[in-house]
Amino acid sequence: MFAGDNATTLARAPSRTEAAAASVSSELNRTANLRSTDSGRVHCFAHAEAVRVSQTALAAARRARTIVIDMSQVDEATTSAFARLVLLRRELLRLGRDLRIVGLRDRAARLFEISRLDSVLPRL
Repeated sequence: MFAGDNATTLARAPSRTEAAAASVSSELNRTANLRSTDSGRVHCFAHAEAVRVSQTALAAARRARTIVIDMSQVDEATTSAFARLVLLRRELLRLGRDLRIVGLRDRAARLFEISRLDSVLPRL
C-alpha cells in the first residue's frame, strides 16, 4: 500500500510498498504466469496475460480501493491487452474501485500514447 492511500500494487512491487502489496505482487506473478526473460522483464504483455491480471485484480479489489498495475518490467504490450485493462477498469468502477497504470515504458508507452488511452485508463 502507498502511504496515505488505499492502493494495492500488482505486478512488480516498487520498493516503497508495504508487505501487503508485495504479497499481491507475488500472487499476480503466480496467477498471471507472465512470460519473462532471464532478466525478469516481460517481453510482451498480450491479451492472455491481461485476462489473468484482470482476474487477480478483481480478487485484490476486495482488499483495496485502487488497483495499481506496475508495467515497468513490460517491454511491449498489445492493443488487445490494453482493451482488456479498459474493461477491467469499467468493472472496478462499477464495484466502487479504480485502476491506475504505472511504469509504462518503451513500446508499451508509445502504444498507450498513440491510442490516447489516458482518458479511459489513467496513469498514477
